[in-house]
Amino acid sequence: MRGLISVVVVSIIIGLLFVRIADYGTEETSAAANRAQLTPTTTSTTSTTSTVAPGPQISSALGSIGLLCDRALEFIASSESEFVYPGKIPQLAEEFYVEAIDYSLPQVKREYEAALRYFIEFNDLGEPHEYDPLTILRSDSGERWGLLATGEPPGVAATRANVAFLCDGIEIPPPPLMSDSEFDRLRDIVRKEKK
Repeated sequence: MRGLISVVVVSIIIGLLFVRIADYGTEETSAAANRAQLTPTTTSTTSTTSTVAPGPQISSALGSIGLLCDRALEFIASSESEFVYPGKIPQLAEEFYVEAIDYSLPQVKREYEAALRYFIEFNDLGEPHEYDPLTILRSDSGERWGLLATGEPPGVAATRANVAFLCDGIEIPPPPLMSDSEFDRLRDIVRKEKK
């Protein structure tokens, strides 16, 4: 639900920014015309405004979105490469989220941070055991890893939706989740070994 709200908020903000850009040029033109009509004999006029033009902020936001989309495309390309190694997707995901946090809009930054924490923990538990499910389940971290490997990762669905929305439908790889039945099967193997 938070992800859906984030997507709606971001789309509203983007729409408002584009409307403001269009209005900004129109307001300046009509204000200049009004000043010329009201003071035809004046030689010079100085005006000060207390508001800051939204141009640099919009430009910065669009630049960040562009960088986010570029990073998402790199993530996809790396995940689809022929070079395969244990934990490839979660490791690439962690690298993606480390950078994506800097490019994310403030409204969804918490979701990106949650997703990064998930992949950091997943990799911290999986990497020492070469991401082998049975080996991990035999370790002291087996139950915790089971929760990470089978549960809905916090922030991941929302950030994947955010990237797809901002980047013209680009879908970054999903997390490497295991079905509950597969996890139960592996856990039964480990339990039988301990008897």
